[in-house]
Amino acid sequence: MQQGSWLQTLLPFVIIAIVMLRRWRSIDTPVPVRPGRLWIMPAVLLGVIAVMLYALPPSPVGWLVFGASLLVGGAVGYQRARLMRLHIDEGSGAVMMRQSPAALLFIIALFLFRRLIMPTGGAAPAGAAAHPALPLVTDAALGFALGMVIGMRIELWRRAKALQAAA
Repeated sequence: MQQGSWLQTLLPFVIIAIVMLRRWRSIDTPVPVRPGRLWIMPAVLLGVIAVMLYALPPSPVGWLVFGASLLVGGAVGYQRARLMRLHIDEGSGAVMMRQSPAALLFIIALFLFRRLIMPTGGAAPAGAAAHPALPLVTDAALGFALGMVIGMRIELWRRAKALQAAA
């Protein structure tokens, strides 16, 4: 076993555990949802992913994997947004969101699922070829991330607008 091998394996789990612990501690803290600004993150992410796909265009199979992952990510993002709790703040009239424990556990489960099924990252040893499925995994990860952000933001926007109309 190489010296850095255990560190490469364990470090992502430690980092995600720290991040999730901090999020879990602030789970009951409501944060404002600004429906008019929910488009910004998907637009930025779309731009970054478009540049990445332009620089290293996928194969025809890669485009299919990207599209399928985009749809799956959209469904996952939609489901995650459905698990979030939205309400109107009586004082300010703003739409407030609280992270649902189920939504946070859902993200943790996705992370663990990803770490268990996807090939490990890191550079290949000198002289060794990269894993042949790595470009497809990258295309799938890009599509999934974009779909998840878009699906979540659309559902949050829809729910926030409905709450504002009802108030």
